Amino acid sequence: MLLAIHFASVSLKLKAQSSPIIAYDLFYNLYEEDDQNVESLFTKTGRITNVIYDTLGVPQLMTFTPTEYGNQLEKISSNYWIERTPQVLIYRNYGSAARIYSTVSVKLIDRNTRETLLNNTIQSVQLVKIKGQWKINHLSIQSEHPSYPIPEEMFPEGALNIAEETENKNDTDFEVRPIPDFNTEYDPNIVYQVNEVDDPPVYPDSMAVYSDLLETYDVVTTPTPGYTPFLITINEDGQAELTYVHDLSGFQISRAESFVRSMMIWYPAIKYAASVKCKLVMYIRE
Repeated sequence: MLLAIHFASVSLKLKAQSSPIIAYDLFYNLYEEDDQNVESLFTKTGRITNVIYDTLGVPQLMTFTPTEYGNQLEKISSNYWIERTPQVLIYRNYGSAARIYSTVSVKLIDRNTRETLLNNTIQSVQLVKIKGQWKINHLSIQSEHPSYPIPEEMFPEGALNIAEETENKNDTDFEVRPIPDFNTEYDPNIVYQVNEVDDPPVYPDSMAVYSDLLETYDVVTTPTPGYTPFLITINEDGQAELTYVHDLSGFQISRAESFVRSMMIWYPAIKYAASVKCKLVMYIRE
């Protein structure tokens, strides 16, 4: 079960990134102001990865620095009004790090024709606290596959309607729905096994697409003669990471790395009603 969080708007004049949620809110709203510097919302080593699909469903991976991403937004906003409505599905804050797993509805309205383009995305945000300010260190954006729409349950009722509420909020007003404190039960250093979590990681596409990915890289999910085991970890934000390749050959490691890089953002494992790290054992052809 995903932990749904809805929060009231932060004034667009509020610049202090004093919490992960405020920093998240600033990114989705303040960049549209003429004087907004998108780079200021990211760490110096921050990066943005974006997976988009053409009409045939062929993926394209793009990587940006904060400066490059800001330039992209500026180019788009010269032709379109941009409206982004985020839904925070999973929020985890521990120490100086935080992760937010979200679906975001993106609406582009042509400034001349008023034609509207719609795109649903899954976005994963990693934030870190630097000198008292929360900044985005990594943003992953995955567009909706043309043949496999994001499930409706990923866009529950009560979407964050930040723009409409902003005018009635004071600069320092900030409200977050109370959420349970799981700090005594959750250790961010623990990587759980599948049988230890309440809900295991789920690949966010059809089984056919996932099977094609496995077949492309000669990977199977059960012990098979002629195949060597390796581990991947699905992090709290749904990012897949190759974590154990000790018994693999150099060629196998290279193929396993390509396999993991080709993955979409997973729906992360859930324990204590929030996302946790979870390891998966897979097997690659010798």
